[in-house]
Amino acid sequence: MTCTPTITIKKGSWDTHDAGLFGKSTSTVVLIVDYCGSLVEGECTEADWPDRGGAVVAAIGYPPNLLWDIRIGRALMYYDSATSAWSPWIETYTADLTATEIAASPSTKAPWVVENVSARQVNAGHKGLWEVTINISSMAVQATGQYPNASIDVTTNSRSVRAYRGGSGLLVPTTNSTASGPKIGVAAANGFFNPSGWRDGTKATMDCLGGRLDVNAQPVTIAIEQTRFSISFILRKPWIDFDPTSNLVFSNAMWTKWAINGYQTLNKRNKDALFGFEVGDLVCDGVNISSLDAQFSRCEVSFVWDEWGHFDQSAWGIDGTVPDLNDDPLQSASPDRPVLVAETVFWTTSYHESFELATTDFPRDVWDIATIAITP
Repeated sequence: MTCTPTITIKKGSWDTHDAGLFGKSTSTVVLIVDYCGSLVEGECTEADWPDRGGAVVAAIGYPPNLLWDIRIGRALMYYDSATSAWSPWIETYTADLTATEIAASPSTKAPWVVENVSARQVNAGHKGLWEVTINISSMAVQATGQYPNASIDVTTNSRSVRAYRGGSGLLVPTTNSTASGPKIGVAAANGFFNPSGWRDGTKATMDCLGGRLDVNAQPVTIAIEQTRFSISFILRKPWIDFDPTSNLVFSNAMWTKWAINGYQTLNKRNKDALFGFEVGDLVCDGVNISSLDAQFSRCEVSFVWDEWGHFDQSAWGIDGTVPDLNDDPLQSASPDRPVLVAETVFWTTSYHESFELATTDFPRDVWDIATIAITP
């Protein structure tokens, strides 16, 4: 037979705790489940009462029972008999939402999810009275004014390169603002940077100029600067429908953008000016997703700036083989040990494709924080 208990919500079950950066918000809900008043002759006897904690939780907390939904990994919901509908115990905006999503109507607030649940007899000698403790959590944010769950990490490194030219006057395609010389240009509609912008077969256009460093067309090894900017923010993992009567699984656009399609940004240059850098200055070299809990992950996207714009140097050669040589202009007028240098030096690169990003590719305020933190 079915016994319907009286359920009382213990004082303090509305209290919440909000953590700091990348920390989750938590709350503990305590239900007092009392079967003592459910005795009805011929319908419910003491022998029908659950005698184990798991049975109590199952009796009150699993649909189709119209009481509570306290299944682990799902939204904590209660059945509102006044409206004959399921309602969330707590719902808030979450740290993965964009500004547009937070401002959207109807509301994009999400219920808090059950982490764990326990049940104990309040009085060991009286099996009709139970205390059910439910721990729920989310990554909650306020509608306005709260600093986002985001961080910007900066690392400066060096890259060893084989250099024919360097120093003052070196024309790098991503930063060259002169009327001539190598330029990265504008990416085509398919996102491809055409190499003709920096090696079109004309010395006036392709020579990178700068001070001559090579010896007899043999490059020297030098170190150039690189800076890596890592932007971290929150993603919501795929979740089970908040409706207790449904088992559908959903994911959102930002999970698709970074967790599923992150490779579409990897090893590509910025198609448009980004975070204060010129077109093509930044290459995405990493998209890493690490789990924070059952609901949320931390996404870290890394962009690298390179002193040479992610280019390398090659010496032009006659018939594409033997480099054409000139006298080193730095040597004496009548050297008895002449040193020759490459006559024309041009750029090559492994990064010809581009990516595009917008504020809606990040949670609220992350784009603005990154722009302030990264812009030179």
